[in-house]
Amino acid sequence: MTIGAASPVLFGAFADRGFFNEGYIVLAGFAVVAILLVRWLPPATET
Repeated sequence: MTIGAASPVLFGAFADRGFFNEGYIVLAGFAVVAILLVRWLPPATET
């Protein structure tokens, strides 16, 4: 949740300093990490 709230601010700071393309790479890295963490979760069980 913190990453989701902070990403526009961090992306804006990167873009203001001339790192617009690198900002997208960082956001893509966060997305890949989130996908990997979701895949790592145990399967849902019915209770």
